Amino acid sequence: MLTHGGHIPALPLALAQVILDTLTMTIGGHIQYCGLMTLCTPLWAGISLKLAGRMLANPVRYFRKVDRSAAAFPDPLPDMKHIYVDNAGVRLHAATHGLGSGKPLMLLLHGFPENWATWRHQLKEFAGQYELVAMDMRGYGASDAPKGLRNYTMEKVCSDVAAVIAATGHSKAVLVGQDWGGGIAWLMAVYYPQLIVKLVVLACPHPSAYKDPELFNEEMIGRQWYVLMFQSLRVGKAYLSHGDFREVTRWMTQKPHGALTPGAITEKDVERYKAAWSRPGTLAGALSYYKASMAASTKWGNDWTEKCLHTPITCPTLLLYADKDSIFLPQMFSRTADLVDNLVTAELDGCSHWANQDRPDLVNAKMTAFLAGKLGPAAKGDGRPKGSMVMIKASAASSVATVMAPPSQG
Repeated sequence: MLTHGGHIPALPLALAQVILDTLTMTIGGHIQYCGLMTLCTPLWAGISLKLAGRMLANPVRYFRKVDRSAAAFPDPLPDMKHIYVDNAGVRLHAATHGLGSGKPLMLLLHGFPENWATWRHQLKEFAGQYELVAMDMRGYGASDAPKGLRNYTMEKVCSDVAAVIAATGHSKAVLVGQDWGGGIAWLMAVYYPQLIVKLVVLACPHPSAYKDPELFNEEMIGRQWYVLMFQSLRVGKAYLSHGDFREVTRWMTQKPHGALTPGAITEKDVERYKAAWSRPGTLAGALSYYKASMAASTKWGNDWTEKCLHTPITCPTLLLYADKDSIFLPQMFSRTADLVDNLVTAELDGCSHWANQDRPDLVNAKMTAFLAGKLGPAAKGDGRPKGSMVMIKASAASSVATVMAPPSQG
């Protein structure tokens, strides 16, 4: 319909542009997703052949599976209570200590392929200082594992975290996350900043690092080959579950990925994780994080990390990364201060990706100092440029702090 002047009305034109942009993004996203899946095909074929070889070589070992349905594991602390929180029909489990004591809340988010028990050392360290809640993320442990990729978007996972905070009766929390839990913690600080008092992230780069080709380069892609493997839930499940979850044991306790400190992750610890993985739907649920994340950034056009690229995090933040992390190169953490205003970064010496289990002495010491305000970012008005951070070299022998500033733009 034309106006009297013969021009197309502004509103329909704007609406048409939105529709065109949406179609372009959707079609382009599907093409990108299909391209990525095509690239994954040789990897899936190679893994499948490797698994077939193992099956033919020793079928008894390949199909071995221990029944852990009746297995019981002690809590790391006395007087721990296990609670369940409903979030839009998804039942979430959390292990707690000291709820209702009037202390501040500390909420701990685990990564892959763990559950709440990965925080056993931190639960012991901070008992009596905080009301402690270590949750099983959806798809893990004793939490529900709903079917369907759309149930594992970061939007829904972050809403779980917000729901657990609300269920404790608190309005704010010290949020601590490792690996996938760290990624969710970054997003919480952007989308739910009102809920975060302080942020502690272990072994997980800020989402912006993945968008920087200088940081997320070919070597990094090679280190994260498993992300591509997990784009096939069938292949991923077969890879992880065969031989009574032998790959879970290898990843956590043996080179090149396992903990470096002898006895840091024991056979009993791995048994607890295996028991959780044996629950129906858990494997598919945990792997769906990887597949849903890839779909969201391509064919769904709903990448929650996009907001992280231009939204600074303002709460005090401690970032801990390991010098011997087989998953992340140190460069992935080098530009975090660009989008985190109040940042303290510490490199952990002699430590693997499983930092909170491998070197709890270093992790707990840095967390304690940071939470007490003894490891603080640059004070306002001290002459340091915006984006400055305190960089700490953390070792058992000493901790040396050096102020790091962004390079001059001139």
